[in-house]
Amino acid sequence: MSAENLVKMPTPRVADWLLEPMRRNRATYWKVALAAVFINIFGLLTALFTMTVYDRVVPNNAMSSLVALSIGLGIVIVFDFVLKLLRAYFVDHAGAQIDREIGEEVFRRLLAIRLELKKGSTGALASLLRELEALRDFFASATLTAVVDVPFIILTLFVVAMIGGWVVIVPALMVPLVILVGWLTHPAMERLSARALGEGMLKQSVLVEAIGGLETVKTSGAAPLLSRRWLKAVEQHSDSSLRQRLISAIGVTFATSAGTISLPVSSSSAST
Repeated sequence: MSAENLVKMPTPRVADWLLEPMRRNRATYWKVALAAVFINIFGLLTALFTMTVYDRVVPNNAMSSLVALSIGLGIVIVFDFVLKLLRAYFVDHAGAQIDREIGEEVFRRLLAIRLELKKGSTGALASLLRELEALRDFFASATLTAVVDVPFIILTLFVVAMIGGWVVIVPALMVPLVILVGWLTHPAMERLSARALGEGMLKQSVLVEAIGGLETVKTSGAAPLLSRRWLKAVEQHSDSSLRQRLISAIGVTFATSAGTISLPVSSSSAST
């Protein structure tokens, strides 16, 4: 059975039984979002502190102002540290709740599945259930809460515009470019993710079959056949994973380069 037959894109993309535990924990995620708001504000204050010290305090040798600003920054750092710990705790707490509820629902559905609808071998099914943990980690981890940071891009651009004027055009142009690159690479990432998942299931299937029937494999002399199947599955999975990481690296590298371009421009605007 090929990887394409094992993995098909569902409609809707995320089932209700996966989303429902997250909906029940939305109060916790609101707390995480509130903490993220203050963390982003504190990060902006830290950048403004550095700008003020270099532009105002150092040229004028204003040590009293430096002491006052340092005390304020120290308070901000303490609150930032506490809020980050609280955010991590709330995310892990919600993740544990979601993990328990989704794990219970997945196992219940596994036991209730009709045998004629079962696809793939035991190893492939076990591999698919293992991949659900990665899905849970995405929805229940800080990766999802990073969406809260997106509106602060506008706030940062506003502050740069207030300080540097038209210089804000450079970082402002980087934002849609990064989004465009992500949008263009998304179809390839989607296709390769499904392919890598299916080939990973095939690899797991060969492994489970070999371990489960080890005595039969030895007595029937099927070791060379399973070895060839295992090597082929490993090569296919490695190739798909390599392509997937390469496409992902394009988006990440472009975003990093955009930040590298924007940072000197923002710094020069702050100095002026």
